[in-house]
Amino acid sequence: MKKLVAVLLLLPLTACDLVPDGTTKDVTGSCEKTADYQLELPRMDETLQQIAHGTGCFIEADLTRIGAIKPKPVIGHYTIRAAIEIAIAGTGLESEQTALNNIKVSPK
Repeated sequence: MKKLVAVLLLLPLTACDLVPDGTTKDVTGSCEKTADYQLELPRMDETLQQIAHGTGCFIEADLTRIGAIKPKPVIGHYTIRAAIEIAIAGTGLESEQTALNNIKVSPK
């Protein structure tokens, strides 16, 4: 019985993520869907559009500021959030999940 209680207590934590203030944020929305990616595009705006296309995860970005930045290739099976992190690695950009189905990409 103790093992069952321990498992039941841990289940709610599997759909949460710690945020900087120490609280938890539900991350089971559209931005946690997984997909296979083969993206080697020359521009960040094209890459972000392809990552978000048809997923229900809205990627917010000022494309006049970041659209022409060259993204890193995204090749493999990832969550949308992970695919964004790979694409922006080393570019001077950062991402932040601002709502359950919304990720903002902006300069650091």
